[in-house]
Amino acid sequence: MCTSIYNLASSDATLLSHLRESVAFLARTHAADLTRQIRTSVSALQALEGIISIDKYGTTLVKFERLAETLMRTYGGISGLALAPFGTLEVTHPLDPNDTALGHALLLDPARRESMVENILSRTTQVVGPMKLLKGGVEAIARRPIFSRYAPQYLPDEWFVAQGVNYTRVCSVPANRDEASCSYPGPQEPDGTPTFFWGFAILILNTADLVGVTNLVSLETGAEGAVPGIDAFAFELADMNPHFTVREFGGVWLRSSRTDALADAVEAVVAVEEPLPLWVPFPVLAVIFFWGGSG
Repeated sequence: MCTSIYNLASSDATLLSHLRESVAFLARTHAADLTRQIRTSVSALQALEGIISIDKYGTTLVKFERLAETLMRTYGGISGLALAPFGTLEVTHPLDPNDTALGHALLLDPARRESMVENILSRTTQVVGPMKLLKGGVEAIARRPIFSRYAPQYLPDEWFVAQGVNYTRVCSVPANRDEASCSYPGPQEPDGTPTFFWGFAILILNTADLVGVTNLVSLETGAEGAVPGIDAFAFELADMNPHFTVREFGGVWLRSSRTDALADAVEAVVAVEEPLPLWVPFPVLAVIFFWGGSG
């Protein structure tokens, strides 16, 4: 009898170990799907850069709504796109008529100027977040500085009011042209033509929209045949180095409605790094937790 009980327990332990391995493989598969989708979504900024860099007559701004619709449909997982010529937010899609950010001069705003200049000088994509929004949800904002041979050498004159203080930039007067604030040279074209800062291309990634184009959520309602013996899963998406706005929630971005089975979860890391020389690593380092089912 003792031998039988031992063999039965040993068999159950082996079965459980194999079951966990299967669930872990499933978790890694979905983590890889999220990695690919994030890379794909953020690649829309490269597409915008390519279009703007050869746009001599500024048609990108005029036709931005149609262009943004096409990019969002093509790349998927994108919640919004925007352009900020010379650092001032001018067009967004989808357009919110109540959006107070339109007209925001990012290079004059004292709360943002330093990080914006750093972004331009680095010539890389910079990402803020993922962070929790006041209106709900979690999203990340990616900004890419764009340089063009058709951009003027000096930024246009502009003014911006913040907390009752008027901040101005006057570059039309040669004596006022401080190279650190009026001109941002970019990389030379292959034929030696100089380029200058055109503005920012901006992309918004909402967690719900991003996950919505993957099969992650479907696991909660059942993934037949995914793992024998388990017909549904609980999951959680959390940031290992969270923005302060999500830190109080344990860094959780998204969680399934079924959380009772997460106590003994398996984990898979979603680490997205762009190998391209002009990109910085996308700071999404999340963990997916899978475990659960019936029976």
